[in-house]
Amino acid sequence: MQVSSSSESASAGLNISFGTASQRIQARETEEQLRSNLDYIYQEIVKIRSAFEQINNPLDLDSTKINNMKVASAGSSADLGLTRGTTDDADKTLSSIAQFSSMSSGTVTINNVDISIDVTVDSLNDVIARINASAAGVTSSLFNVDQRFMINANSAGQSLTLNSGSTGFFPALNMDDGASGSSFGAKESLEKTVMPQARAARIAEAIEDFAVAFNKLFDENKLKAENDSPFEDFLETLRDDLKTAVQEGFGSTMTDVDSGYGLAFDFGSTANRVFDFTLLDKMDLVKKLSKEGSEVNELFFGLARKDDDGLIEKILKSLETHEDFLKGIKGTTGIFVDTSA
Repeated sequence: MQVSSSSESASAGLNISFGTASQRIQARETEEQLRSNLDYIYQEIVKIRSAFEQINNPLDLDSTKINNMKVASAGSSADLGLTRGTTDDADKTLSSIAQFSSMSSGTVTINNVDISIDVTVDSLNDVIARINASAAGVTSSLFNVDQRFMINANSAGQSLTLNSGSTGFFPALNMDDGASGSSFGAKESLEKTVMPQARAARIAEAIEDFAVAFNKLFDENKLKAENDSPFEDFLETLRDDLKTAVQEGFGSTMTDVDSGYGLAFDFGSTANRVFDFTLLDKMDLVKKLSKEGSEVNELFFGLARKDDDGLIEKILKSLETHEDFLKGIKGTTGIFVDTSA
């Protein structure tokens, strides 16, 4: 279906073009209902575009290189949940800092040396002092300017063995728990693309806004059309275009697609929730972005070296024709015109 608009006069009305010939018909929907539906669709398309505008292309990821030390990503002052350039937050109890809210009291082990932590009593500076005073043979430091937490082996070439036990201490610092052996020796390195949790949460919130607007375009209760009416054809084409865009973004022909980290679409859903982005899904996406964001970046924006559009661009492009049509008829009056051969 090809859509177009006419604003030459009130009688010219709204147009939907099928093929090449033209024939004026009275739309089965009342003009008031028709305009309400079209305005509703237009507003949701605007919301989708607005949500995507909050997501940088490419994603603002930090590259973290780990050699013979373990480093918490330091892309912004929020990385460790502490106030940049001060030691005030580092002196607060761990349980009162958002970054450590999931921690539990217990024992961490560094190089087979146990170090106790009480989240209701100890601050980060207390833990740092306890680590440095232990027999683990390491030096831990907090750099207040850019909020980096580091642990260095005191002896050249010495590897580190870190284990949080049940405390969750090292993961709270964006550090891989259970790391050991030569993989962190001086000659070896690991590079990851990560994102601070606060920044990742903002991305997830934008996706949540997109989910709400996207689902409304598939809501059969809100958007009703008479059988074989021009509006039904317009709505069906819009939904088919969005379905194709999502399938192409995921590289799939299935009616249901799933990223494995909170982004899943089911076009066979009967609950008017094609993209069911729950709180758990939101948490999964934040976790993925915080640990390894390059896969999300590839899904959203494709591979630049292959000149390939990602999911976001494909969705936006699928909406362009429909958005232009709705812009053209916004503020005019009249009826649909069926121009079928």
